[in-house]
Amino acid sequence: MQKRTLKWLMFLICYSLIINCGPEFTYTPEPEKDVKMWMRNLSYQKSFKYEYDLHTAFAKINANGDCIIGRAEHIKGIWDYGDTIVNFEYIGVNDREWAKKEDRWIESARGEESDIYAQIKRLLEFEKFELLDGNDKFLFRFNATLPYLAPDRWREMVGYVEIARKNYLPEMIWVGLPD
Repeated sequence: MQKRTLKWLMFLICYSLIINCGPEFTYTPEPEKDVKMWMRNLSYQKSFKYEYDLHTAFAKINANGDCIIGRAEHIKGIWDYGDTIVNFEYIGVNDREWAKKEDRWIESARGEESDIYAQIKRLLEFEKFELLDGNDKFLFRFNATLPYLAPDRWREMVGYVEIARKNYLPEMIWVGLPD
C-alpha cells in the first residue's frame, strides 16, 4: 500500500514539475499571416450560413444566405429603397446565377457581387491588418477595396473582421465608411 502511495506521490510531483517548469507559450499576433491562415481555415469548411446587411444613402439590403464553398449559394432578402421595398432571391451554381423575378427564374452569368465567398476572399487576402483586440475574439481593422461598393474610390473605406478564438473562423466582417 505504501509503495503504491509513494508511486502516486512521485508521479504527481514529476507531473507538477513538468507542467510548472516547462516552457510558457504565448501567442504573438502576426495579423497578415494569421488572417491568411484563418481564411484557409474557412476554405476547409464545406458550407456556412450568413447574414448580409448593406446600407447606403440610397438603399438598404437585408438578407440571409447559405454558401457551399466553391459550388453554390442561395441568398434571399429585401432591397429597401425608402419608398419601395423589393423582395429578391438568387441561386448561384458554379458560374451561373438565377434571379427570381416575380414568379420566374432568370438565368445569367454569375458575378462576384453574388458570390459571398469570393467577396470574403477579396477582402481578407489582399490587405494589411491591424490587431485591435485579442481578448475574447480577435478583432482586426483593414482598408477595404470593394470596387462595386465604391467604384470611384472617392472615399477610403475601412473594414473590421472578428475571428472566434474557439475555432478561428470569421464571425463578423464589416466594411464601410469610417464615419
